[in-house]
Amino acid sequence: MAEISFGGLATGLPTEDIVSSLMAIERRPLDRLEADKEYEKLRLQAYGQFNERLNNLRSAVGKLNLTSEVRTTSVRLSSEETISASSNGAKTGSYDISVAQLAQVQKTVTDGLSSDTDSLLGSGSFTLGSETITVDSSNNSLQGLMESINAISEDTGVSASIINDGNATDNYHLVLTGKDAATSFTVSHDLVDGNGDPLFATSQIRSAQQSVAYVDGLEVVGNSNTLTGVISGVTINLNQLSASTGDPAVYETTTLNVEADTDKLKEKISEFVSSYNEIMNWI
Repeated sequence: MAEISFGGLATGLPTEDIVSSLMAIERRPLDRLEADKEYEKLRLQAYGQFNERLNNLRSAVGKLNLTSEVRTTSVRLSSEETISASSNGAKTGSYDISVAQLAQVQKTVTDGLSSDTDSLLGSGSFTLGSETITVDSSNNSLQGLMESINAISEDTGVSASIINDGNATDNYHLVLTGKDAATSFTVSHDLVDGNGDPLFATSQIRSAQQSVAYVDGLEVVGNSNTLTGVISGVTINLNQLSASTGDPAVYETTTLNVEADTDKLKEKISEFVSSYNEIMNWI
């Protein structure tokens, strides 16, 4: 039998309104959940914004550490011709500095060969200081010898490279370089050409020497042209020799002043105030 139903017209009741109202009542818990969901979403966003502002404030407060970053100093030089310098928490003071010698590393260069990849070196040995490299079919090109030298550079303190001087013949040269100004080395080999003559000679084009500077009259020696630890918290770069007169030489000095950097302090305090005000305004 077919299902019998009575609409509002037959019963006299507003059936559709009643059903809609009942459904609306049933949806109230769901609506509340949707509202709670949106509320919690906004809370999470708010906490995220608040956390970001707190982190900014914490960073600004951290920069006000009285033992370090607040006491920022900067370097002022009477001349920037011979030296440059920077401060990293150095105490205030004044120093007279002169440069008597710049550091340089040893460089030794071989005579030119016609190719850097052909097996021109035959067999024999190549000696750097106390280390000897055996030259055979596995490394008897200029490239092969370079790689063998670089493989033991940690032991010898010497690295190798190849320069092409651009000439039509014998244009490939092996260049040996010490790792720092304190590294000196000797070179010898027994490699010969087809006539039994030495395959190439080596020439030391630059010797190793340490830097020499005077700080308030005290001699300071270094393995590079960057001096750290001479004045606590100050890095000094030696750029060129100071002018000198007389024999023994008397060098002109550059005055290095380490001064309180009030601009940096103002910047840090301003950053703290801005971060604090941003939080209060947000709240």
